[in-house]
Amino acid sequence: MATLANRPTDRSSASAAPEEGGRRLDLFPVPVFIWKWNEAEQRKSQLLETIRHRRASEPGIVRTNRDGWHSDTDLPAWEEPGFLELVRWATACVRQSSLIWSGDAVANSELLGSWRLNGWANVNPPGGHNISHTHAQRNWNWSACYYVDLPDIAREEVGGALVLEERGTGLRPKGGQPSRTFRHIPAEGEIIIFPATLFHSVEPHNGPGDRVSIALNFHHPALELARLWEHRPRIWWRKFPKLMRRVAQLRGSQDWSAGAAPHGYDVVPLEASAEA
Repeated sequence: MATLANRPTDRSSASAAPEEGGRRLDLFPVPVFIWKWNEAEQRKSQLLETIRHRRASEPGIVRTNRDGWHSDTDLPAWEEPGFLELVRWATACVRQSSLIWSGDAVANSELLGSWRLNGWANVNPPGGHNISHTHAQRNWNWSACYYVDLPDIAREEVGGALVLEERGTGLRPKGGQPSRTFRHIPAEGEIIIFPATLFHSVEPHNGPGDRVSIALNFHHPALELARLWEHRPRIWWRKFPKLMRRVAQLRGSQDWSAGAAPHGYDVVPLEASAEA
């Protein structure tokens, strides 16, 4: 079969190769927000004590973590001191970030009430890291990471940076590295918030001690679905959502329909605004 490359061409009418002077337009920025918790210092010891106790008594799970500990995803329901305050503050930050990003598209009143969350603690000892992934499964809108304890993270050789990757163009050569990345050196007491569809990874931690952070996912029905094509519901859920919701209810299993809220915990944000 002839291709465009070897098809006979009338050279007299062929277009000339493009000359220099083409323009590049980078459109549609990715929203990322960073907030600082003013209670971080006084709450740090409480958070660390609980995380260390749970790490010693619970095996944890393996998701994207490598050589590190990942707790169960029920952190928004932890009752130990400091966690409820952190989770409600983080939810207030996400709510405020949503209002800033959406402008007039989402009314302030639409984001009142509870948000759906899940979350977990991460402990990366020396060598621990996280491979690239997203949190867009199950209709999460925003993802976030709060930094509890970062020993010597400011030094370049310590590693442990958060790397955000923009892969939305589909133009990356197969097997190549993402060309549009942002490497963020975190600070203790800050939370970084980004769309759940954004790929991200954590570099190996090479410093002394443990790198301790808390990951959270957020969903609100006033925001559009974050589901990617590869995470769409299976055919039975797409074709017969009412029937499948009924079956799930009888079985006590999760609702996987396109508009369903993800499994998690409902949290009401603090009213006090955070400081960007």
